[in-house]
Amino acid sequence: MKTLISLIILLLLSSAALSLVYVYPENNRLDSRGDGTSPDLGQRNQIFQDAYEAYLSVRNAVKSGDYELGRSVLDDLWASYPRGDKIWRTIDVNVRDNSFDATDFGRKPFYVVLIFYDDLINWRLQNQILNRKSNAYINLVIVVSTENHLTVTAEGEESQTYISKLDPKIRENDYRAIKEAFSDFDEIVFYLTEGRYNLKLIIVEHDTPTTSSVTYTRGIRNTRNSRPIEKKTLINKYGEMYSADWGFLMYPFNNDFYYALTDTIGRVVTGGMGGYEGRPFLMGTIEKILYSRAAHHPLMSSDERIAWITSWLIHEHMHRIYALYRHLKLEEVAHSYYKRDTWPADFEGSFHQDYYTESIKKRILLPQEVRMYEKLKRDLK
Repeated sequence: MKTLISLIILLLLSSAALSLVYVYPENNRLDSRGDGTSPDLGQRNQIFQDAYEAYLSVRNAVKSGDYELGRSVLDDLWASYPRGDKIWRTIDVNVRDNSFDATDFGRKPFYVVLIFYDDLINWRLQNQILNRKSNAYINLVIVVSTENHLTVTAEGEESQTYISKLDPKIRENDYRAIKEAFSDFDEIVFYLTEGRYNLKLIIVEHDTPTTSSVTYTRGIRNTRNSRPIEKKTLINKYGEMYSADWGFLMYPFNNDFYYALTDTIGRVVTGGMGGYEGRPFLMGTIEKILYSRAAHHPLMSSDERIAWITSWLIHEHMHRIYALYRHLKLEEVAHSYYKRDTWPADFEGSFHQDYYTESIKKRILLPQEVRMYEKLKRDLK
Protein backbone atom coordinates (compact mmCIF):
# COMPACT_ATOMS: atom_id res chain seq x y z
CA MET A 1 0.00 0.00 0.00
CA LYS A 2 2.81 2.43 0.91
CA THR A 3 4.51 1.69 -2.43
CA LEU A 4 1.28 2.47 -4.31
CA ILE A 5 0.82 5.76 -2.43
CA SER A 6 4.42 6.77 -3.16
CA LEU A 7 3.92 6.02 -6.87
CA ILE A 8 0.74 8.12 -6.97
CA ILE A 9 2.52 11.06 -5.31
CA LEU A 10 5.38 10.87 -7.80
CA LEU A 11 2.93 10.85 -10.72
CA LEU A 12 1.11 13.86 -9.30
CA LEU A 13 4.40 15.70 -8.97
CA SER A 14 5.52 14.96 -12.50
CA SER A 15 4.49 18.19 -14.24
CA ALA A 16 6.68 21.31 -13.95
CA ALA A 17 8.55 23.82 -16.07
CA LEU A 18 11.70 25.79 -15.36
CA SER A 19 10.54 29.40 -15.33
CA LEU A 20 13.51 31.58 -14.44
CA VAL A 21 17.12 31.59 -13.27
CA TYR A 22 18.22 34.79 -11.54
CA VAL A 23 21.68 35.54 -10.18
CA TYR A 24 22.52 38.17 -7.56
CA PRO A 25 23.83 40.79 -7.04
CA GLU A 26 21.25 42.53 -9.18
CA ASN A 27 21.44 45.92 -10.81
CA ASN A 28 20.70 49.03 -8.78
CA ARG A 29 17.44 49.70 -10.60
CA LEU A 30 15.70 46.86 -8.80
CA ASP A 31 16.64 48.39 -5.46
CA SER A 32 15.62 51.99 -5.91
CA ARG A 33 12.00 52.62 -5.08
CA GLY A 34 11.24 49.56 -7.15
CA ASP A 35 7.80 49.99 -8.64
CA GLY A 36 8.14 53.78 -8.56
CA THR A 37 5.67 54.31 -5.72
CA SER A 38 6.32 56.08 -2.44
CA PRO A 39 4.10 54.49 0.23
CA ASP A 40 1.79 56.80 2.18
CA LEU A 41 3.22 56.54 5.68
CA GLY A 42 0.16 57.93 7.41
CA GLN A 43 0.69 58.81 11.07
CA ARG A 44 4.05 57.13 11.56
CA ASN A 45 6.32 58.73 14.15
CA GLN A 46 9.65 60.49 13.57
CA ILE A 47 11.86 57.50 14.35
CA PHE A 48 9.96 55.52 11.72
CA GLN A 49 10.44 58.29 9.16
CA ASP A 50 14.15 58.60 9.95
CA ALA A 51 14.71 54.84 9.95
CA TYR A 52 12.95 54.52 6.58
CA GLU A 53 15.09 57.20 4.96
CA ALA A 54 18.25 55.70 6.48
CA TYR A 55 17.25 52.26 5.23
CA LEU A 56 16.79 53.50 1.67
CA SER A 57 20.12 55.36 1.76
CA VAL A 58 22.09 52.47 3.27
CA ARG A 59 20.56 49.90 0.94
CA ASN A 60 21.36 51.92 -2.15
CA ALA A 61 24.86 52.73 -0.87
CA VAL A 62 25.60 49.02 -0.41
CA LYS A 63 24.12 48.12 -3.78
CA SER A 64 26.38 50.68 -5.44
CA GLY A 65 29.44 49.56 -3.44
CA ASP A 66 29.78 52.83 -1.48
CA TYR A 67 30.32 51.29 1.96
CA GLU A 68 31.79 54.45 3.47
CA LEU A 69 28.57 56.29 2.67
CA GLY A 70 26.53 53.48 4.21
CA ARG A 71 28.72 53.65 7.33
CA SER A 72 28.19 57.42 7.60
CA VAL A 73 24.40 57.15 7.29
CA LEU A 74 24.23 54.50 10.00
CA ASP A 75 26.52 56.47 12.33
CA ASP A 76 24.15 59.42 12.05
CA LEU A 77 21.11 57.20 12.71
CA TRP A 78 22.66 55.54 15.79
CA ALA A 79 23.65 58.97 17.13
CA SER A 80 19.96 59.91 17.28
CA TYR A 81 18.56 56.45 18.09
CA PRO A 82 21.29 54.20 19.55
CA ARG A 83 21.46 50.65 18.29
CA GLY A 84 19.98 48.29 20.87
CA ASP A 85 18.24 51.10 22.76
CA LYS A 86 14.67 50.53 23.89
CA ILE A 87 13.64 53.65 21.99
CA TRP A 88 13.24 51.32 19.00
CA ARG A 89 10.18 49.83 20.71
CA THR A 90 8.26 52.92 19.60
CA ILE A 91 8.04 51.53 16.06
CA ASP A 92 7.33 47.93 17.09
CA VAL A 93 3.86 47.27 15.68
CA ASN A 94 1.67 44.26 15.03
CA VAL A 95 0.08 44.77 11.63
CA ARG A 96 -2.77 42.42 12.47
CA ASP A 97 -3.93 44.76 15.24
CA ASN A 98 -2.65 48.14 14.08
CA SER A 99 -3.42 48.83 10.45
CA PHE A 100 -2.21 52.47 10.70
CA ASP A 101 -2.60 52.97 6.96
CA ALA A 102 -2.20 50.98 3.76
CA THR A 103 1.43 50.05 4.37
CA ASP A 104 3.09 47.08 6.01
CA PHE A 105 6.82 47.06 6.74
CA GLY A 106 6.53 44.29 9.32
CA ARG A 107 7.15 44.42 13.05
CA LYS A 108 9.91 46.73 14.28
CA PRO A 109 10.27 48.11 10.75
CA PHE A 110 13.78 48.31 9.29
CA TYR A 111 15.58 47.61 12.57
CA VAL A 112 16.74 44.05 11.90
CA VAL A 113 17.85 44.87 8.35
CA LEU A 114 19.68 48.00 9.51
CA ILE A 115 21.67 46.18 12.20
CA PHE A 116 22.66 43.44 9.74
CA TYR A 117 23.72 46.11 7.24
CA ASP A 118 25.68 47.75 10.07
CA ASP A 119 27.63 44.55 10.73
CA LEU A 120 28.18 43.59 7.11
CA ILE A 121 29.45 47.08 6.27
CA ASN A 122 31.86 46.91 9.21
CA TRP A 123 33.03 43.47 8.07
CA ARG A 124 33.60 44.70 4.52
CA LEU A 125 35.53 47.81 5.55
CA GLN A 126 37.61 46.09 8.23
CA ASN A 127 38.60 43.28 5.86
CA GLN A 128 38.68 45.43 2.71
CA ILE A 129 36.19 43.15 0.98
CA LEU A 130 34.84 45.65 -1.50
CA ASN A 131 33.64 43.36 -4.29
CA ARG A 132 29.93 42.64 -4.48
CA LYS A 133 30.05 39.43 -6.46
CA SER A 134 31.41 36.01 -5.63
CA ASN A 135 32.44 33.36 -8.13
CA ALA A 136 30.16 30.76 -6.54
CA TYR A 137 26.50 30.51 -5.63
CA ILE A 138 24.08 28.97 -3.21
CA ASN A 139 21.37 27.53 -5.43
CA LEU A 140 17.95 28.38 -4.02
CA VAL A 141 15.23 26.46 -5.84
CA ILE A 142 11.84 28.12 -5.39
CA VAL A 143 8.95 25.79 -6.18
CA VAL A 144 5.85 27.84 -6.97
CA SER A 145 2.69 25.77 -6.62
CA THR A 146 -0.05 27.06 -8.90
CA GLU A 147 -2.93 25.68 -6.82
CA ASN A 148 -3.48 24.49 -3.26
CA HIS A 149 -6.42 22.58 -1.77
CA LEU A 150 -6.92 23.08 1.96
CA THR A 151 -9.39 20.73 3.63
CA VAL A 152 -10.78 22.00 6.94
CA THR A 153 -12.72 19.65 9.21
CA ALA A 154 -14.51 20.44 12.43
CA GLU A 155 -14.57 17.19 14.42
CA GLY A 156 -17.83 15.33 13.84
CA GLU A 157 -18.80 17.50 10.85
CA GLU A 158 -18.35 17.38 7.10
CA SER A 159 -15.15 18.77 5.65
CA GLN A 160 -14.91 21.98 3.65
CA THR A 161 -12.26 22.50 0.95
CA TYR A 162 -10.73 25.90 0.22
CA ILE A 163 -9.13 26.11 -3.24
CA SER A 164 -6.54 28.85 -3.72
CA LYS A 165 -5.08 29.49 -7.16
CA LEU A 166 -1.93 31.26 -8.27
CA ASP A 167 -2.19 35.04 -8.20
CA PRO A 168 -0.87 36.07 -11.64
CA LYS A 169 0.83 39.12 -10.13
CA ILE A 170 3.60 36.84 -8.86
CA ARG A 171 4.66 36.29 -12.50
CA GLU A 172 4.75 39.97 -13.44
CA ASN A 173 8.06 41.43 -14.67
CA ASP A 174 9.79 38.04 -14.56
CA TYR A 175 8.81 37.32 -10.95
CA ARG A 176 10.00 40.70 -9.77
CA ALA A 177 8.30 40.30 -6.37
CA ILE A 178 10.32 37.16 -5.63
CA LYS A 179 13.56 38.79 -6.79
CA GLU A 180 12.85 41.75 -4.53
CA ALA A 181 12.07 39.51 -1.56
CA PHE A 182 15.61 38.07 -1.61
CA SER A 183 17.47 41.24 -2.62
CA ASP A 184 18.73 42.33 0.81
CA PHE A 185 19.05 38.74 1.95
CA ASP A 186 21.65 38.12 -0.75
CA GLU A 187 23.87 40.77 0.86
CA ILE A 188 23.47 39.02 4.22
CA VAL A 189 24.28 35.60 2.71
CA PHE A 190 27.47 37.10 1.23
CA TYR A 191 28.40 38.35 4.71
CA LEU A 192 27.52 35.13 6.56
CA THR A 193 29.55 33.07 4.08
CA GLU A 194 32.50 35.48 4.38
CA GLY A 195 32.28 36.53 0.74
CA ARG A 196 32.20 32.99 -0.69
CA TYR A 197 28.65 32.93 -2.08
CA ASN A 198 25.86 34.94 -3.64
CA LEU A 199 22.34 33.61 -4.15
CA LYS A 200 21.10 32.09 -7.39
CA LEU A 201 17.32 31.80 -7.63
CA ILE A 202 15.87 28.97 -9.71
CA ILE A 203 12.11 29.48 -9.92
CA VAL A 204 10.04 26.47 -10.97
CA GLU A 205 6.26 26.37 -11.32
CA HIS A 206 4.54 23.19 -10.19
CA ASP A 207 1.09 22.86 -11.75
CA THR A 208 -0.32 19.84 -9.93
CA PRO A 209 -2.36 21.01 -6.89
CA THR A 210 -0.73 20.71 -3.50
CA THR A 211 -2.87 19.69 -0.54
CA SER A 212 -3.09 20.54 3.12
CA SER A 213 -5.55 19.85 5.90
CA VAL A 214 -6.64 21.22 9.25
CA THR A 215 -8.77 19.49 11.88
CA TYR A 216 -10.21 21.36 14.84
CA THR A 217 -12.90 21.27 17.50
CA ARG A 218 -15.56 23.92 17.01
CA GLY A 219 -15.44 26.59 19.68
CA ILE A 220 -11.78 25.91 20.58
CA ARG A 221 -9.29 28.29 18.98
CA ASN A 222 -5.68 27.14 18.79
CA THR A 223 -2.62 27.13 16.50
CA ARG A 224 -3.03 24.95 13.42
CA ASN A 225 -0.59 23.99 10.67
CA SER A 226 -1.82 24.41 7.08
CA ARG A 227 1.41 23.73 5.18
CA PRO A 228 1.20 21.40 2.15
CA ILE A 229 1.78 17.74 2.90
CA GLU A 230 3.90 17.34 -0.26
CA LYS A 231 6.54 19.78 1.00
CA LYS A 232 9.43 17.35 1.46
CA THR A 233 8.62 15.38 -1.68
CA LEU A 234 8.55 18.53 -3.79
CA ILE A 235 11.73 20.00 -2.34
CA ASN A 236 13.59 16.72 -2.80
CA LYS A 237 12.26 16.20 -6.34
CA TYR A 238 13.14 19.66 -7.63
CA GLY A 239 16.16 19.88 -5.40
CA GLU A 240 17.70 16.92 -7.17
CA MET A 241 16.51 18.12 -10.57
CA TYR A 242 18.11 21.57 -10.23
CA SER A 243 20.99 20.84 -7.80
CA ALA A 244 19.46 22.85 -4.97
CA ASP A 245 21.39 23.86 -1.89
CA TRP A 246 18.29 25.39 -0.31
CA GLY A 247 14.63 25.08 -1.21
CA PHE A 248 11.54 27.25 -0.82
CA LEU A 249 8.01 25.94 -1.35
CA MET A 250 5.74 28.87 -2.20
CA TYR A 251 2.05 28.08 -2.49
CA PRO A 252 -1.22 30.03 -2.86
CA PHE A 253 -3.44 30.67 0.16
CA ASN A 254 -6.10 33.31 -0.44
CA ASN A 255 -5.93 36.01 2.24
CA ASP A 256 -9.73 36.05 2.63
CA PHE A 257 -9.63 32.32 3.45
CA TYR A 258 -6.74 32.91 5.83
CA TYR A 259 -8.57 35.51 7.89
CA ALA A 260 -11.87 33.66 7.88
CA LEU A 261 -10.11 30.58 9.28
CA THR A 262 -8.10 32.62 11.78
CA ASP A 263 -11.35 34.01 13.20
CA THR A 264 -12.84 30.51 13.40
CA ILE A 265 -10.09 28.13 14.48
CA GLY A 266 -7.25 30.35 15.70
CA ARG A 267 -3.77 31.05 14.39
CA VAL A 268 -3.04 29.35 11.06
CA VAL A 269 0.65 28.57 10.50
CA THR A 270 1.35 28.83 6.77
CA GLY A 271 5.14 28.73 6.64
CA GLY A 272 8.46 28.40 8.41
CA MET A 273 11.81 26.63 8.16
CA GLY A 274 12.12 22.89 7.81
CA GLY A 275 14.80 20.31 7.15
CA TYR A 276 17.62 21.53 9.39
CA GLU A 277 19.57 18.44 8.43
CA GLY A 278 20.02 17.49 4.81
CA ARG A 279 18.61 19.96 2.28
CA PRO A 280 16.87 22.75 4.25
CA PHE A 281 13.69 24.27 2.95
CA LEU A 282 11.50 27.25 3.67
CA MET A 283 7.74 27.42 3.27
CA GLY A 284 5.52 30.43 2.74
CA THR A 285 2.55 31.70 0.79
CA ILE A 286 2.51 33.63 -2.45
CA GLU A 287 0.16 36.11 -0.78
CA LYS A 288 2.77 36.83 1.89
CA ILE A 289 5.25 37.84 -0.80
CA LEU A 290 2.69 39.97 -2.66
CA TYR A 291 0.41 41.44 -0.01
CA SER A 292 1.82 40.63 3.45
CA ARG A 293 -0.55 39.23 6.04
CA ALA A 294 -2.22 42.51 6.99
CA ALA A 295 -5.96 42.20 6.46
CA HIS A 296 -7.07 43.25 2.97
CA HIS A 297 -3.67 44.76 2.23
CA PRO A 298 -3.12 46.13 -1.27
CA LEU A 299 -0.20 44.98 -3.37
CA MET A 300 2.96 45.86 -1.44
CA SER A 301 5.41 48.44 -2.73
CA SER A 302 8.95 47.26 -3.42
CA ASP A 303 10.25 48.98 -0.28
CA GLU A 304 7.72 47.25 1.94
CA ARG A 305 8.43 43.85 0.42
CA ILE A 306 12.21 44.09 0.60
CA ALA A 307 12.23 45.43 4.17
CA TRP A 308 9.84 43.06 5.88
CA ILE A 309 10.40 39.84 3.92
CA THR A 310 14.12 40.19 4.70
CA SER A 311 13.27 40.32 8.41
CA TRP A 312 11.22 37.14 8.07
CA LEU A 313 13.97 35.36 6.12
CA ILE A 314 16.54 36.27 8.77
CA HIS A 315 14.31 34.96 11.55
CA GLU A 316 13.72 31.62 9.85
CA HIS A 317 17.32 31.09 8.78
CA MET A 318 18.63 31.85 12.28
CA HIS A 319 16.72 28.80 13.50
CA ARG A 320 18.67 26.74 11.01
CA ILE A 321 22.03 28.35 11.76
CA TYR A 322 21.59 27.67 15.46
CA ALA A 323 20.73 24.05 14.61
CA LEU A 324 23.97 23.77 12.61
CA TYR A 325 25.90 24.95 15.67
CA ARG A 326 24.04 23.06 18.37
CA HIS A 327 27.20 22.70 20.43
CA LEU A 328 27.13 26.46 21.01
CA LYS A 329 23.72 26.13 22.71
CA LEU A 330 22.33 29.30 21.17
CA GLU A 331 18.74 28.01 20.91
CA GLU A 332 18.25 24.96 23.10
CA VAL A 333 14.56 25.85 23.37
CA ALA A 334 12.74 27.40 20.40
CA HIS A 335 12.67 31.21 20.63
CA SER A 336 14.34 31.20 24.03
CA TYR A 337 16.12 34.43 23.05
CA TYR A 338 12.80 36.29 23.27
CA LYS A 339 13.56 36.43 27.01
CA ARG A 340 16.39 38.89 27.58
CA ASP A 341 17.50 37.26 30.84
CA THR A 342 18.47 34.05 28.97
CA TRP A 343 21.19 35.77 26.92
CA PRO A 344 24.92 35.23 27.53
CA ALA A 345 26.47 37.93 29.70
CA ASP A 346 28.57 39.40 26.86
CA PHE A 347 25.60 39.92 24.49
CA GLU A 348 24.48 43.53 24.08
CA GLY A 349 21.14 44.98 22.98
CA SER A 350 17.49 44.77 23.96
CA PHE A 351 15.68 42.79 21.29
CA HIS A 352 15.82 39.26 19.92
CA GLN A 353 17.07 40.75 16.64
CA ASP A 354 20.12 41.97 18.59
CA TYR A 355 20.62 38.40 19.80
CA TYR A 356 20.92 37.28 16.16
CA THR A 357 23.74 39.70 15.36
CA GLU A 358 25.51 39.23 18.69
CA SER A 359 25.51 35.45 18.30
CA ILE A 360 26.90 35.71 14.77
CA LYS A 361 29.70 38.12 15.70
CA LYS A 362 30.62 36.70 19.09
CA ARG A 363 30.11 32.99 18.56
CA ILE A 364 29.52 31.75 15.02
CA LEU A 365 31.95 33.80 12.92
CA LEU A 366 34.78 33.22 15.39
CA PRO A 367 37.28 30.50 14.41
CA GLN A 368 35.40 27.20 14.28
CA GLU A 369 36.36 23.68 13.29
CA VAL A 370 33.95 24.07 10.37
CA ARG A 371 33.29 27.58 9.03
CA MET A 372 29.75 28.70 8.32
CA TYR A 373 30.34 28.93 4.59
CA GLU A 374 31.25 25.23 4.64
CA LYS A 375 28.22 24.35 6.73
CA LEU A 376 25.85 26.25 4.49
CA LYS A 377 26.91 24.17 1.50
CA ARG A 378 28.06 20.88 2.95
CA ASP A 379 25.10 19.99 5.10
CA LEU A 380 22.69 20.49 2.23
CA LYS A 381 23.58 17.55 0.08
